Amino acid sequence: MSLFKQLLLLITAIFVVIFAVNFWTSVNNMRDYLVSESEIHAQDTATSLGLSLAPHISDPNDPMILTMMNAIFDRGYYQDIKLVDMEEAVIVELSNPESYEGVPPWFIKALPMKTATAMTEVSSGWNLAGKLHVTINPGTSYQKLYAQAKKSLASSLVAFVIFTVVLFFLLQLVLKSLKRIEQLARSIAEGEFGQIKELPWTTEVRSVAVAMNFMSTKIEQMITNLNIKLGKVSEQLQLDDLTGLRNKDSFQGDMKIGRAHV
Repeated sequence: MSLFKQLLLLITAIFVVIFAVNFWTSVNNMRDYLVSESEIHAQDTATSLGLSLAPHISDPNDPMILTMMNAIFDRGYYQDIKLVDMEEAVIVELSNPESYEGVPPWFIKALPMKTATAMTEVSSGWNLAGKLHVTINPGTSYQKLYAQAKKSLASSLVAFVIFTVVLFFLLQLVLKSLKRIEQLARSIAEGEFGQIKELPWTTEVRSVAVAMNFMSTKIEQMITNLNIKLGKVSEQLQLDDLTGLRNKDSFQGDMKIGRAHV
């Protein structure tokens, strides 16, 4: 596997892990917020509705009790609202079945939420006359949580695609410098001593490119010096030590070359 693919897979895997942790943390924080909000909402409803029912609780058959409870219950946020007397006998009870419309079962199992309930005592004058129980419909919270999770997932996927594209071109840019270093090494092996003109901006790769340029220059100088020395040795071998003139072997070689041209 190429270095490009290894880096791309490694960085992508790290991003996926970070995304998964952040996504799970975000969804859990949202769930905790919705549970807390439901508990506060249930308690506020119980308190305000209890105060509204207080003037009528002395007469359990007062139609205003059912009217006010229906007005609150019809908003759709509640699973159960129940008014009982001090002996726990039911005066009025309104309830809806649990509904999780649009929310898949696996999502509910993966992120269970505690059903928010609240209770307040209803007084008639100075005497306690009953208790009001309010239970929030958990389906509403699940619908909000599921919608937020889908929104976060969609945003994260868009960010992931953009990140992958940017990473792809960035790695191409960085590894392009390594390709030039490879080409220079091959040219040196073939006897061509070039230079990398555009040095990479990455510190480590730049250091390698500078070292390759230095090595190319040094090898070229060494080979040039060796050729000069070989040339001098070759000339000395063709001269007679005593007279300083070209020796017999050199003379015969020149004659052969002359005859070949003739």
